[in-house]
Amino acid sequence: MPRTYPTTAAEMLDPANLRATFDAVTPVTVGLEEESMLLEAGSFDLLPRAADVIERCGGDPRFKLELPAAQLEIVLPPLETIEECREALRAARRDLAAAAERIGVLAAAGAHPHAPPQGRTRGDPSG
Repeated sequence: MPRTYPTTAAEMLDPANLRATFDAVTPVTVGLEEESMLLEAGSFDLLPRAADVIERCGGDPRFKLELPAAQLEIVLPPLETIEECREALRAARRDLAAAAERIGVLAAAGAHPHAPPQGRTRGDPSG
């Protein structure tokens, strides 16, 4: 049963209730998500076969499809230490790359390699 917190002034100021409230706090955790693009190996064009890669993951909850057909996501559960995060992300990247073998190449970046240079947008008349 979840802990109920003091609600009245008398309960809130009671030292035992104060201690119990602070003792009930769970440790800080970190949740990681990382987006990856699936690219054609030779051209680095986006490859809309992310669903094929996810299918090879066999229902592993760490891997999700994103809206674009060439985008995948690694979603890790909350972890308590940076070391746990590093190891979990390393393992997830390795496993996702293995699932993508012979389909395409994964890239995790802020923009696609063929994206226009900084400062240009699709509607920019100077581009």
